[in-house]
Amino acid sequence: MKKIIAALIFSAVVLSGCSDKDSSKNYSAAPAEKTTAGEITAETTEVEYVNDHRLIFRMGTDPDGTMILTEENVISSKAVAVINDDGIMNHSVNLKFDQAGQDALAIATEKAAEKNSQISIWLDGEMISAPTVNYAITDGNALINGDFDSDKANELAEKIRDCVPEGKLENYEGEENE
Repeated sequence: MKKIIAALIFSAVVLSGCSDKDSSKNYSAAPAEKTTAGEITAETTEVEYVNDHRLIFRMGTDPDGTMILTEENVISSKAVAVINDDGIMNHSVNLKFDQAGQDALAIATEKAAEKNSQISIWLDGEMISAPTVNYAITDGNALINGDFDSDKANELAEKIRDCVPEGKLENYEGEENE
């Protein structure tokens, strides 16, 4: 299969909204890989869409940045309250990814952490978050910190969660929905 830069695969996709689930539409893409030149690539066999909406995680903040993950890789998106080292409660968004997402995220965050750069999250072509990567995330669990109050953290978590295909999300006990 021909390897192509993942950003080229999906850069022309522009869709809207994220509440309508249509399980009759699917797509498949392999997890990102790093080439010897350090580019992130993916093998793709076919491209059909999960629903009428797109959630894309990209390197940097450019709308044409290299695609790392999509809504297909997300299995959990929750607002959480985290107490920092100073004992202050901060609101954050916790994301959990499937195995392919975990692998792609590890590669991408390793590269981003080297430069203290960002990974952006795009909903239907609009950037909804762009956290700076401080370290490689190898366990498939990402915590987005920022200037969130409880409502803003819940809003971001819900936007992400609403894009995930039916049956892909884990429930709050950690078991996958059927």
